[in-house]
Amino acid sequence: MKASLRPALHLLTTVLALALCIPGPAHAVWTLVRDAASFETSGLTDPGALRKIRDAGTLGGAPGDWGITGWVGYEFEVPASGWYELLARATAAGMEFRIDPGADGQSDVSFYEGAGPRDGEDRVGSVWLTAGRHQLRMQRYYWTGFPRNEGFILRAARGEPAKSMSASIGRGARLYRVGECPALELRSGGSGIDTKLTVWTRDRSGSVRRVDSVRYPAADVASVRKIALFCEEEGSFRLTFGRNDRAFSPTEVKSIDYEVVDTRTPPAESAFSKTLVDEIDVISRPPDYVSGGSTRIVRTAAGTYRESGDTGFTRYQRAPTFARKILAEPSWFAYRLDGILAQRPYLVEVDYPDDQLRTFGIALRESAPLSYPVAGGVDSGGEFAPSMRTLTHSLLYWPRAPATRLTFLNAHDGRRAAASRIRVYRLDGTLPPLETRQSRGRSFLNWYEEGTNFLSMYGAPDDPTSAPRVAAQRWAEAARYAGANVLAPTVSVYGMALYPSHFNLAFSRPDFDYLRRILLTAEKSRLQVLPELHARADELAWPYVQHPDPKPNLLVSKDGKTNFYQADGKSRVYPPLYNPLHPANQDWYVGMIGELADRYADSPALIGINLRLMQWANPALNNFHSLDWGYDDYTIGLFKQEAGSAVPLGGIDDGDRFNRRYRWLMANARAQWIEWRCRKIAQLYARISERIRRARPDLLLYSSVFQWEPSDTPREALRDAGLDPAMLGRIPGVRMINALHAYGRSEASPLVTQKLRDQLLDPDNLSLFAVAGEPASFLASAKYLEATDAIAPAASMGFAAATPATWTSAVANPAGRQALERFAVELAQTDAQMLGDGGNAYSLGQPVLREFLAEFRSLPPEPFSPRRDARD
Repeated sequence: MKASLRPALHLLTTVLALALCIPGPAHAVWTLVRDAASFETSGLTDPGALRKIRDAGTLGGAPGDWGITGWVGYEFEVPASGWYELLARATAAGMEFRIDPGADGQSDVSFYEGAGPRDGEDRVGSVWLTAGRHQLRMQRYYWTGFPRNEGFILRAARGEPAKSMSASIGRGARLYRVGECPALELRSGGSGIDTKLTVWTRDRSGSVRRVDSVRYPAADVASVRKIALFCEEEGSFRLTFGRNDRAFSPTEVKSIDYEVVDTRTPPAESAFSKTLVDEIDVISRPPDYVSGGSTRIVRTAAGTYRESGDTGFTRYQRAPTFARKILAEPSWFAYRLDGILAQRPYLVEVDYPDDQLRTFGIALRESAPLSYPVAGGVDSGGEFAPSMRTLTHSLLYWPRAPATRLTFLNAHDGRRAAASRIRVYRLDGTLPPLETRQSRGRSFLNWYEEGTNFLSMYGAPDDPTSAPRVAAQRWAEAARYAGANVLAPTVSVYGMALYPSHFNLAFSRPDFDYLRRILLTAEKSRLQVLPELHARADELAWPYVQHPDPKPNLLVSKDGKTNFYQADGKSRVYPPLYNPLHPANQDWYVGMIGELADRYADSPALIGINLRLMQWANPALNNFHSLDWGYDDYTIGLFKQEAGSAVPLGGIDDGDRFNRRYRWLMANARAQWIEWRCRKIAQLYARISERIRRARPDLLLYSSVFQWEPSDTPREALRDAGLDPAMLGRIPGVRMINALHAYGRSEASPLVTQKLRDQLLDPDNLSLFAVAGEPASFLASAKYLEATDAIAPAASMGFAAATPATWTSAVANPAGRQALERFAVELAQTDAQMLGDGGNAYSLGQPVLREFLAEFRSLPPEPFSPRRDARD
């Protein structure tokens, strides 16, 4: 339909609605029909969206218009006070609806999604409206954008019982502790007839657990009744509704799901056993699948084993597509694992030789993968002295499907993958938690980098209602078994958010609260939780999309550029480097952190909030990235005002003013400029620390600092970015986590590998965040052996052609006990109170870690002093 016809159609539908208000036959029902594009007010995040909506006639635009987000508002009048049902035209999927009910003291009524499309309509819910003017706001901020919604219909309920009621237990994921459920609020009545509403509570099996009835007298105004939820025991429950003991159709009144978790006492530990279900002699049995040259049998002092071909995958996958046609195929080999049952835990053990320089991944490939396969790996030889023995590598996993391939991937040319025997054990019962001699000893955290991708690591089932519960339980169980006592999920990062937020709008959803799930699971498992934030903050970019560069809230480089757009001027870079001193940015950042603290302060498992400091995907909300950035008008003006500096400002049309500022500062006030920036970031940290302690006085503000370039001089590099380790560490309530050291030979170059080792072995780096009287904290992260979907594709392993293609992100540990070096050095040099390990894949370490953590976590938290005669 042409856009020019839409105003006329809007007028026609309004006239139709008014005509239906005129008293007449009993079958005439007041109805208002509005087109999607007929809104009076809007807050769309991209101004170009307005044209797309009007051209297509849907809030989602035309099929090629992707990611339209924001809100639209519609003004309307109703002729009389009463019940009205709200229906979305076409679909309400993923949309939020907010409507003001009128002047009876009721707050705005909110709905999320509808009951599901049916005959071109999607019933959202019913609301009691007073006669007169109202506004409906429909919004969708999630990054995928509005669905193909065509508008809405508002229709008088005319006394129909199913359309003359509303039910609510608040927004969010509806996940509660035993005995702490909120009340169900039922609003009904006002239709002039005596009404009895019935509420059925059913468990997961469908059995009725309780029936409640509420009577509403034949009054002129609707009223609210509150019903206590069934909350006495753990389980998943569903509320359904009816009148006079007769159930309404689910398309008329949506059911409400909620879940109760018992965190009061630790669950009884079931007996644990291991059963061998498959064993493969890799020497005598050829691989089931091979690529990149045939394998060979090798006999050395370390034993006899099978070895892959010579070609690594890193060089191949980094080559242009046309160049791959002339390169040798990457070398890998794989075995089918038999006796595997889906959704049961298994332990896979691989015997391998520790005899020479090797870097290889070990991946469990499945027919029903999620984001990443469970994948470990080995770094041997080179900087790690070979033991000339056969060692064992293990992987714990929960398969999502029976078909599994154990795959050995050669990462770098000449560093062949090798193995001699494979054993597969089924694990029955609960994994035994690590026993320690101290109940309040030291901490070991298990960090997960990529938000919701932990579901993949722990084999979450396809059922969306049970997937987060099952994955969180498995994570807690596996972490306790490995020896960790702190779960550290990244709850806002890249394109993910694990909790509902009024700040992280682009990636949070009101019905997803994985963080609450993790916290309750941790309470039940007697674990602690340290959520980490590395928010993309797209919301800060929305007001300035069409503003010419340099945009007012972004950092500006010494060359006068921002990184909001790539070189072609069209494709956005997310996140850009925001200005950490800009008032709007600071208020958003502090507000976002405070919201998280307020929302979850009730959980005893929460120990604080961790802010990531990392140059990769850096939003720069808590740093300046490097000394090359921060020459915008706002920052320079503030420095000139507070430091009394004579730095030249230059005119707004002077394009060279940024570089002149940089040159002047480097020549005349470099030290003062760096010190001032560090002080401003420290003031921001102090403000954040005070804010989260308002939520709960014992909450700490942590900040994990990853490798910062130039990595040869980390102290100077961090100060150049506005981060003074000592200054930050002295702020009350702030704990810095030294995450400078990363392990794993993702690159073949010894120069790169040596830089990683320097971060671990240099005493200055280890003591970089040392503050007298404060405990030291460390986090080691994996440099993944990252194989794209072009490496060992599913079809080459006998999987169906439709099997989803995934990347492999393998965590390679040093061979044998050398995997403990990173923890032992950190402890010995600093008396560390907190250690950690993690990444976005297999971060549970190897069995030797349990031995180490049994001792480490048994150490009392009191500080010790190093022996002078024990220096080596």
